[in-house]
Amino acid sequence: MTDPSTQSSVSKDLVEATLAILPRLRALAEDIDRDRSLPEPLVGEMAGAGLFKMAVPRRLGGLEVDPPTVTSIIETVSGANGSAGWVLMIINATPLWAAAMMSDEVAREVFCRGEDVLMAGTLVPHGKAEKVDGGYRITGRWPFGSGCLQANWMANACWLYEGDRPVEDENGRRAWALFLTPRADCKIIDTWHVTGLRGTGSHDYAIGDAF
Repeated sequence: MTDPSTQSSVSKDLVEATLAILPRLRALAEDIDRDRSLPEPLVGEMAGAGLFKMAVPRRLGGLEVDPPTVTSIIETVSGANGSAGWVLMIINATPLWAAAMMSDEVAREVFCRGEDVLMAGTLVPHGKAEKVDGGYRITGRWPFGSGCLQANWMANACWLYEGDRPVEDENGRRAWALFLTPRADCKIIDTWHVTGLRGTGSHDYAIGDAF
């Protein structure tokens, strides 16, 4: 169990780092809207401050910050730039629920590779996962991939198939599962042309054939 004083110190450091970033966030507002993405140096600064691993469990290299602090930091960033706040929320929430669903072995394989995991994706099953020897092959196209331009991992919900036959669960409903892939397996499709939250880069993305 982490010493409460240590956790308090981590939260204090995160809050201070967030406040230090706010002036640059406000100054970059026009660039973020024009480019429809967060600038890489800004993303690097946020990652270096630990803002993208606030909700990741400590056993997986995260900070496991208390929910009120995480929420407050996301709210503070959103007040300076809505797009940055939305991406920060996505990249904190996605690994939180993904890690909760994984076995310890899989979680260590994803999170303990020596680099920060910036994970985006969706729990809505738009893809197809066909059972093959040793695993699954997934294909599909997913809309509203907020944070996909910053992510290095994507969480992709897929309907399950055996050959061409949809798999059903014990209640007779179509079965689906969540599959994690490196972002490199995905093709980003430039679809996010909007008037608000332009910098979230919430494009569609597709996977042609990933094992």
